[in-house]
Amino acid sequence: MLSCILSGCNQSDRNMIIHVNLSHSTYEMGELMLGRGGFLTVSDDGYLAGLDIGNEKLFFKQKINQPEILSWHGIIGQGPDEFLLPRSIQYVSDSIYGTYDAHLCAYIEITLGILENEPVKRKNVSFAGSFNFDVLQTAYNQYIGLNVSDSCLLIMYDSLGTKLKTFLEYPYKDADEHKISSPIRAMAYQGLIVTNRSRNKLVYVSNFADIINFYRINDGDIQIIKENENGYCQYLPGDGVKDRLSAPISPKNKFGFVDVYATDRHVYALYSGKTAKEDGIMAVMQSNELRIYDWSGELVKIANLDTDCKHLCISSDDKTMFAVSDMPEPVIVCFGLNDLEKKTQKTTDAASARSGSKTDTLPNQGNDDPYVYIEVKTPPVLPGGENAFGKFFKENMDSTIHIQKGDAGSTSVSFIVNTDGTVSGITIEDAAYPEYAAELVRVIKMLPKFIPAKTKDGIDVRCKITIAQQYLPPEK
Repeated sequence: MLSCILSGCNQSDRNMIIHVNLSHSTYEMGELMLGRGGFLTVSDDGYLAGLDIGNEKLFFKQKINQPEILSWHGIIGQGPDEFLLPRSIQYVSDSIYGTYDAHLCAYIEITLGILENEPVKRKNVSFAGSFNFDVLQTAYNQYIGLNVSDSCLLIMYDSLGTKLKTFLEYPYKDADEHKISSPIRAMAYQGLIVTNRSRNKLVYVSNFADIINFYRINDGDIQIIKENENGYCQYLPGDGVKDRLSAPISPKNKFGFVDVYATDRHVYALYSGKTAKEDGIMAVMQSNELRIYDWSGELVKIANLDTDCKHLCISSDDKTMFAVSDMPEPVIVCFGLNDLEKKTQKTTDAASARSGSKTDTLPNQGNDDPYVYIEVKTPPVLPGGENAFGKFFKENMDSTIHIQKGDAGSTSVSFIVNTDGTVSGITIEDAAYPEYAAELVRVIKMLPKFIPAKTKDGIDVRCKITIAQQYLPPEK
């Protein structure tokens, strides 16, 4: 039986997502000239480093605020100090960084010193027999790969590159998509993984869907913190050529995350939401929407940037964001996140003032309003009354999807009812039974317009609904 969580009428108990605008400032690049502009990272001692495959040399390192301190390292080639297909750059410690070379199937520790003629490669860890989109080093001297070939989402290796364990699987929206082979789904939901500064937490985002998942890294293990699957990819599974991995993306598909970066405090993700058909293929992998999450996996802030960006990194104190932006040539720009904190406090104070007023008047209530209520005076209902919601699910849920007797666990899916009655923000909160959760999502997307929720003053507001089902094992 479905349980729908809609609590009483306490206005102060609400989820608040702060929306702010951020303007960029110029980063003093000195003699730093970018080719295409690529992934960035920041060291604890104040150096900006990046991977730029559009240049003759691949990796740069520059002292922030002292642009004359600049060095370039590594070239494309097959020599002892050369690279073939580096995919990312990970800050490890001091002058030590890491990159995954997809052609060599190896994680390579590199030294980015001040002098350009210093040797670059320090250690090469090969993952023979496995193909990954990327591999990162953890705090436990182990490695985690975003996998393609082993029928899993994530794979863990020991310090020598020996496979330890596989984890989870690539997303799917329903039972039909689940039947598609894991390597094909991997091509559709390929994306990025990043660790936090301490390298004990991990985030996975999809480039082609609104999916961002949070994990805790332990010695030899990965645990789910929260998985946010708010949309799925539109693609064609395979192109008819035997043994070829292919998942052509529909031009109508909404692109997901452009880039993501994590500190020990927050996760910062550039979300696209564009389609190749409407916006063009070059525009979909740039974004001016910066989503900021805490490490519980909750979206807490959305910053609207004044320019599109395609790569980002955050200083270790969470005060500055550096990003690559095409203007039209690629340059590095800065955003002061102190401004974000000030604007957040100003917005929060204003919200508190409104909450304490006699009339509780809430301006700007609409589908883009940052306030999402969990508790309201009058909950949203479907046309037809209180019983219409349960009846709709009874008539539309696939009756062939059921839970095996004796199983225990819980499944819950939440969504937001907007002030115009439409549904958005569908999130799988808990999925002991992924197939059942996917079916809930499918039916939620079919819901007709609601009569929106209201405060005690009769104001239409956005409201969060959670559908939850818990299964208990039979008593012995």
